[in-house]
Formats: sequence, C-alpha cells, structure tokens
Amino acid sequence: MKFTEILEQFRALGGTANNIKLHYGNFGKGLSPIDPKLPIKIIAPNNILISPNCIKLNNKNQIQLKLRSKFRLDSKLVNFFEQYQEFFGWGDGGLSEVQSRHLELKALPEKIILLLLSLGWIKYDFYEKNPKDYLKDYFISRQIRIKGESKIMPIFDLINHSPKGNSYILNNGLRFEGVFKDELLANYHRNFDAFHFYRNYGVPTESSTILSCDVNIEIPDIPIIKISRLDNLISSENALLEPRIKVIDSEIHISFLEISGKTGSELPRKNFIEQMQKFNILQAELSKIFDGLIDHNIKIRKDLIAQSKNCLYKVARDIEQIAAEQLNVLSKEKTT
Repeated sequence: MKFTEILEQFRALGGTANNIKLHYGNFGKGLSPIDPKLPIKIIAPNNILISPNCIKLNNKNQIQLKLRSKFRLDSKLVNFFEQYQEFFGWGDGGLSEVQSRHLELKALPEKIILLLLSLGWIKYDFYEKNPKDYLKDYFISRQIRIKGESKIMPIFDLINHSPKGNSYILNNGLRFEGVFKDELLANYHRNFDAFHFYRNYGVPTESSTILSCDVNIEIPDIPIIKISRLDNLISSENALLEPRIKVIDSEIHISFLEISGKTGSELPRKNFIEQMQKFNILQAELSKIFDGLIDHNIKIRKDLIAQSKNCLYKVARDIEQIAAEQLNVLSKEKTT
C-alpha cells in the first residue's frame, strides 16, 4: 500500500495532511515535507483519535479494532486504522522493534537491571512477554492525553522526537504544523527525565529535568523519607506541578523528586526544603540531605556507566549515553 493512499483515507475521515511524505533518515522512519519551502499541516479531528481500549490482536497478531466496543466506530475509520497499522505501524516493523528492545533489556546483566529499577523501570519490563504485552508497550509511545483520556494518534506517530522540535497543538483534536527544511520533528515532552523518556519511547535524549533515583533516607531523630520515581503522581498547587507527598506509618513518601532542572539545582533544592519544613525538619539538615541526594545520584550514574561499558547491546549504549549526560550536569553543579 502506498503512503499517499493512506493519507487519502485520512483526509476522507476529516483529517488534514498537507505537504508531507514518508521519509527514511537518521531517526529511521518518519515524515518530511514534499516542498521544504512551504508549511506542513497535519490535523486529526477527535473522531480519528481513538481510545487504546478499542484495540486488539487477531489470531495472526495483527491489529484489529473491536467492532462491538462502546465507542461505535465507523467502518471507514476501522478500515483506515487497521490498514495504517498493517502497512506503516505495528505490522511494518513496530512489533519487531518493541520486541527487540525488550529482549535486550531482559538480557542485561543483573547489576544493570538493579540500577535501572532504581531509575524508574519496573520488574514487568524484564519479564517474559507475549504479543499482547508488546502491543501495550508499543502504544505507550503512540498516544496522547486529551481532556484526561489517552488517544492513539495515527500519522502523528510517524513524527520523530527532538528537544528542539515543534509542539503538538490540542484544539478540537490534534494539530501539528510548521516549516521544515528536512524531517518533521516534534518535542514529545518539554519537561521529562531522560531515563523515563527512554523507558517509554526507546529514544535517548537530553534531560530537561533530572529526577532522583529511588532511595530511602534514614537519619536519626527525623522520619524516614522515601523517594520514588512516580512522576505521574503529582499535585497541582499554586499552578505548579509538585510531587505527591504523603505520610504513611510515620514515613514521608515523596512520589518523585527533581534534583536538577533547566536552571540547575537551586530551585529544586529550595522546593525540597520548603516542602520538608512542613514536617518540622530544620533547614540546615534538609540542605545536607539534598547534598547527600546529589552525591548518591552521581554514584548511581557512575555505576551505571561502568556496568554498561562492558555490555554490547544497543540498549546499554543508549542507557550509558543518558547516564553520562545526567552525570555531566550533576557533577558541574557539585563543583559550583
């Protein structure tokens, strides 16, 4: 099937796809402009953006939509989505790509796996998986949140990531536009820890924020502080995204903790101290704790680099790259 044919189906459903073509470049499969002097425009109205709950696999492990789902999908949409996935998505290298990365992760030495578990991975990432598991992993990187609901975004999911890329626009559906000399690039997330980003997308990138690893802090005369990597658990106070902090069995549980951001560690340190002072911990003690967190996180990344150097898998090279970039940032802040 030709890409122009799937674009015609997309347009027939109300979508817009102006000045784009399929592209194979440095990032693999992607999109580029037909005429780089003209703007591109891709628009998907809400009716094209379907829920991942509508998706299943047939007996040949190809993607089908659930016709009896409560969403009552149009037959033309079903035909478009299934053909798109067969010829340009899941069936066109999507499954093999996810499977290959998982098999490399699962084969990593135990020391690397333990370090990754402290940096946001979970045990499920290293279990044996079947095609349904791979399908779930595949669509993690191909959906977007719109009004609190996850939606799959065909055509848009061919746009590769760059920290300098354009943003998706949420406006009665999904929109992406701009002028591009070569490949279309989008910034998937403006504020994301690179380890979390890599776990979801399989792409090593720069960190716009650096989160602490999982750690329990035990100091005499103060409550145990347990820091996790659950950066989806947030509270929204004073228009700021802050970690969810709870006291459980006299322990302070912090869902995630930023230790460095776009402007360095000064603001994360200030935020940590302000939050923890609510538990009657002295500022001087909290500053020492934050220093200790920086030291501990530097050590974790040094250990990960050392272990990854001895591993030949591509996933190990990617992890080493991310760890080195974060180590460079944290080490510079340590010396200032």
